[in-house]
Amino acid sequence: MNILIIGKSGCRPCKDARKLARELVGKDGTYTYKDIEHADNEHLKHWMEVTGIKTVPQIFIDGEHVGDFEVFAKYVG
Repeated sequence: MNILIIGKSGCRPCKDARKLARELVGKDGTYTYKDIEHADNEHLKHWMEVTGIKTVPQIFIDGEHVGDFEVFAKYVG
């Protein structure tokens, strides 16, 4: 399972998503977290603007856009 979380610092749901991702992948697995405020991730800000998405986190599982934290929690629950 490949999990990508797009978030930003200071975001409580982003922290919760990261915690849930850690639980899902276990201690031997990994997930990817990308902070939209980091210069290397400007393309993600652009993607959010183009798609009309205004909130973080946004989560992808195996390349499929799942949605925000609430949808992610239901998806894996």
